[in-house]
Amino acid sequence: MGLVPMPKTITNNVKHLNALRDGKRVALRAETVYELGEMAGLIKPTREGVGVAFARIKESQPHYHDKTTEYYFVAKGRGVVLLDGEEVGLQPNDVLVIPTRTTHAVRSEGGICVFVLSSPPWKKQDHIHRELKNWKRE
Repeated sequence: MGLVPMPKTITNNVKHLNALRDGKRVALRAETVYELGEMAGLIKPTREGVGVAFARIKESQPHYHDKTTEYYFVAKGRGVVLLDGEEVGLQPNDVLVIPTRTTHAVRSEGGICVFVLSSPPWKKQDHIHRELKNWKRE
């Protein structure tokens, strides 16, 4: 059996997703997030659904979410995440679950790339900053 040639056109069942081109860019101090949930009808977020984002982080500010649980999938880079006062190392292929009301922040000297699933989808008003004495900028 030989190779089957690829079709010359792509059907509507396959959609191209380019996070850095099509995502809604949210720039924070040392973190850039591309919210993909509202892109051109590719993903339809609902209150009970799942939000999708791609983040490049050098140092995020400590924060928590009252309503959202986040799932981090580390694609590239190494760093440290602070989870309610405990530091945990991050490296490629790690998966991290951040439950609601868990104060968290990420620090990475060289930058870290993370895919983030959030349920329910991330909302600006549910991104609550915290000041932490033990998480000082270097």
